[in-house]
Order: sequence, then C-alpha cells, then structure tokens
Amino acid sequence: MAKVAGPLHSTNAVGRFAGSHVYNQWRGIQYCKKLTAPAQPQTARQLLIRGFLAQLSIAWGTLTAAQRAGWQTWADQHQPNDPQFNRPIPWSGMNAYVALNTLLLDLGETAVATAPVVAGPDPPAAFAAVEAIGDVTITWTATAGTNMACDIWKVSFLSPARNPNVQLFKHLDFADGETGTYTDTAPGAGTHHYLGRIISEDDGQSSTYERVQVTMA
Repeated sequence: MAKVAGPLHSTNAVGRFAGSHVYNQWRGIQYCKKLTAPAQPQTARQLLIRGFLAQLSIAWGTLTAAQRAGWQTWADQHQPNDPQFNRPIPWSGMNAYVALNTLLLDLGETAVATAPVVAGPDPPAAFAAVEAIGDVTITWTATAGTNMACDIWKVSFLSPARNPNVQLFKHLDFADGETGTYTDTAPGAGTHHYLGRIISEDDGQSSTYERVQVTMA
C-alpha cells in the first residue's frame, strides 16, 4: 500500500481506477493499492458448509408465515452477543433458521422447519483434556437430555502464556453421545486449547462452551 499526494490530479480519490488499482483513505491518509480479488478457499469442508447455506437459503422461502414468525420469536430470544462491545447482535429469523439447521445438516441430521419451543442443552457437566502417550484424550458428559453431540474446537500455541481469542479456534470434530471420549492424535509440543459445547441433534440448539488446555513438552 502506497501513500499518495494529490492523487489523479485531485485533493483526494476513492474507488477503482483502470480496473487495476483502488484509491481510499485510512485515518485521513490517502493511499493507493493494487486491486486484488478476495481469496475464495475451496477446502472440502468449506464447500460443504457453503452448500448447506445455499440449500437453507432456498428452503427458507418455502416456509409458511407462521413458521417464519416462530423463527423470528426464537431469534429475538436468543440474540448472540458481540464480545467486543458487549451488546446483542441483531439477528433475524432467517439467521436463526440457517444457523441451527446448518449444525443439524453438518451432524448428518435433517433440517427442521419449525423453531425450537424447548430450552437448549446445558454446557457439558464435565469437559476435560489430558495427555495420553503423546495424544490428547478429551472426555465430556452432557448435563441432561438425549440425542446429543459434543462439538469440539481447538487452537494451539507454542507459548503456554498466550491467551487465545475464541475467534482463533478451528473446528476439530463432532462426537456423538451424551458421554464420550475423543482423541486428538499427536498434536505436538506446545499449549493446546480445546472448546466443547453440547448440541441437540433434534433441533440444532447448542450450549455455551467449556474451555480446557493441555501443555505438552
């Protein structure tokens, strides 16, 4: 990115030029940079999730007015929180429908047209991770209910002192069962942080996360 003075023989410029460069301002400083296309990762999982989103966006249009109203009611009662500003993020009924059903499809279940009318699952009553001969064994127990799955996320750092932001975590795996064990094979030296939440395989609702960490030499 290059700073410019008097761009294009003017006091300032904003937008594309000749299809190859873009002009803008950042904190009052005029700059110009080469126009590049945004990255479009094409991993198998990313393509899978995009397929779910496309499928559900179309399916939303087939719902009845009553079903849409039900999803809006659920969305109003479950607004996600913005951790940066500590305030709710506006969420539509369609947002809720797509979010819950994406989890269900990702779990191999069938999407539901009607919004949940029961409370979602509680966080794991127990969520632990321990080193076991070079691997990390993760165990969990759902507080109550049946037809549950544990959603496991992970981030690793070489420095055990670093506190990871939740946005850095990558999805590790789904594990079926109200109680179970999952093995993270040979994660290597460093500090490994794991998040776990319980997901209902009936309606896609999920609990808050529990966090544990393991430091391996």
